Amino acid sequence: MMTFTPFQRNNLAWFGAVASTLFIAYISLVPAQNEPEFADLQQYGILFLDKILHLIAYGGLTFLFLCTSQLRRYPRATCLALILYGSLLELTQGLLPLGREFSLFDALANVLGVLIIGSAFLYRQKKQKARRLLSSG
Repeated sequence: MMTFTPFQRNNLAWFGAVASTLFIAYISLVPAQNEPEFADLQQYGILFLDKILHLIAYGGLTFLFLCTSQLRRYPRATCLALILYGSLLELTQGLLPLGREFSLFDALANVLGVLIIGSAFLYRQKKQKARRLLSSG
């Protein structure tokens, strides 16, 4: 089994976070007529698939950023930055002539994904802190 040092885990988290950020920007801003075939979500016949994917993408992005040792210390600021990022991408879709439109529900799914993972992370941090206090006392 392969083990990673904390430094390597941190670098992997940064790589995943940056790669995911760029992928989300690409998928969000590619003109509608140039969209890859797999991006036509109607073909899958799953109700609210678009919103589910927004929630998963931004939840995953939040997880990756919070796994980096530098941003782990600032979870609220990290979550706020990711909420702003998702909101700005949605606004950009409506402002640029991409054949796309702004969707408040997409933006809300982005926010919800960030808040779910961000809240779970904060809960886990508080639980670990309480455990440390109890074991040291």
